[in-house]
Amino acid sequence: MSIALRHITLAYGRRILLREVSASVPPGSLTALIGRNGTGKSTLLHLLAGIYRPTSGSIEIDGQPVYENSACKQQIFFIPDEIYQQPGASMESMAKLYACLYTQWSQQRYEQLVQRFPIDPKRKLSTCSKGMRRQIAIILGMSCMPKYLLLDEAFDGLDPVVRVAVRKLISDDVIERGTTVLIASHNLRELEDVCDHVGIMNGGKLLLERTLSDLQDNIVNMYGSLGKGVSVTEQMASAIQETEPERFERLKQRIHNVTESIGNSLLPTVNDLMSKGEGVLTKVGSWIEKNQELVK
Repeated sequence: MSIALRHITLAYGRRILLREVSASVPPGSLTALIGRNGTGKSTLLHLLAGIYRPTSGSIEIDGQPVYENSACKQQIFFIPDEIYQQPGASMESMAKLYACLYTQWSQQRYEQLVQRFPIDPKRKLSTCSKGMRRQIAIILGMSCMPKYLLLDEAFDGLDPVVRVAVRKLISDDVIERGTTVLIASHNLRELEDVCDHVGIMNGGKLLLERTLSDLQDNIVNMYGSLGKGVSVTEQMASAIQETEPERFERLKQRIHNVTESIGNSLLPTVNDLMSKGEGVLTKVGSWIEKNQELVK
């Protein structure tokens, strides 16, 4: 069984945060949900965790609706971007709380992770840095032995050494326990070596949902010929020319350079496009949405 979203829409008044999102996340996969800030990534994770209820559509995990389903939520652990901390709480006190809430809590694993990430369990969370609080959340989350792990900006605030250790910990969990992991991030580069599925969000919509290998093949196709003597490079560049004229030539040259080295990993290219600013990403996202047949 897996995560299944069918025509999910979430609206607050007249504001639509997510529009007709449909996707499936296969079991035992590590999926990267990519998009700039404000595209709906965090909102989607809150829906998957059963915190929000969709305005329309359905969300099922292992064939069961997740909202107000305590048995289903036993299998899920969600680490948000902004980590809530109870007043006066420490990692030790939070561990005792989670041990009561999650029936599959592993004290042995908790103690192993405390040794691996040396943070004083009795230290108050209020005195910890953002990176330390994120390490603590990961330690607690992994000790709950979830079947589904949802992470929002998983590596934000972590120093390089800890970031590598956390990535290995998550990857090992996928391999050894078959954990299904979904990580939302605006930075595809930091996930390209560990993810096997990729989803790209823009404007509250899921533009693409592909395996990593399929995405690489699709990018090759996108940089190929349309059969009409017009390259995708030219169409993509012209799509942003009006609003981003100063970046037009640089972007076109960047795409050309990547086309020349198409045998290499292509995910950094997508990340580079997305890092060029809201104007560029919006135009590229709109272009992809209008040309779905190129990436099928």
